[in-house]
Amino acid sequence: MGYPDAYNYIQKGKWLNIHAHKRLYKNEVVVVSCAPGEAIAGADAGNVPVSAGIHPWYIQNNSSDDEQLETLAEAVKKSGIIAVGEAGLDRATDLPADIQEKIFVAQALIAAGSGKPVIIHCVRAYPDIIRLRKRFVDAPPWIVHGFGGNRQEALHLLRHDIYISLGAALINETRKIREAVMEIPPGRVFFETDEADTEVEDIYSYYSRFRGIDRERLREQVWNNYKNVFGANIYH
Repeated sequence: MGYPDAYNYIQKGKWLNIHAHKRLYKNEVVVVSCAPGEAIAGADAGNVPVSAGIHPWYIQNNSSDDEQLETLAEAVKKSGIIAVGEAGLDRATDLPADIQEKIFVAQALIAAGSGKPVIIHCVRAYPDIIRLRKRFVDAPPWIVHGFGGNRQEALHLLRHDIYISLGAALINETRKIREAVMEIPPGRVFFETDEADTEVEDIYSYYSRFRGIDRERLREQVWNNYKNVFGANIYH
């Protein structure tokens, strides 16, 4: 399977799940997140679209990172691998920030060279992601997955051509996430389940209710967002 046909899935009533590690529900089109080697196998199997990346938790800070990057550079040549990620920065881990940033930038360069977006894991590092995005202004948009930041962080990301993916945290309905959601327009949002055992449709429903938007119109808008981010090659 290459790039999902957005128009086809709009007609079939499918819900786009931009980031998950497993596929649970038949009414969803899931972009499955994998390590580079696993992503190649998934793309070759051809049944789901895949993203490939080196998660900051799994950076080894040795030669295996270079091997993973070489595998990633080969992986993105496959049409079934539609994004790089999840890649990113995590300030809650012990790995030094400069090592994380080096591996993230290497992945961002691979993504830019292949014309594919980056799906980003970010923990307490939104200013750094924005700083790095300024080096890639001509690259396809980035998507911060599992956003749990505040209103100001959402606004700063949006100003720098970074889309925001909302996950199960939205269901918790904290004041912080509600205020952030009110700043994230339908034209710049995605939805995901990540590791949660919930249907992505439910997350759409929460956003729809918060923003006072018809849920079906929101579903169609997210597919349009997908076309805008992933470009003309979507119809492969």
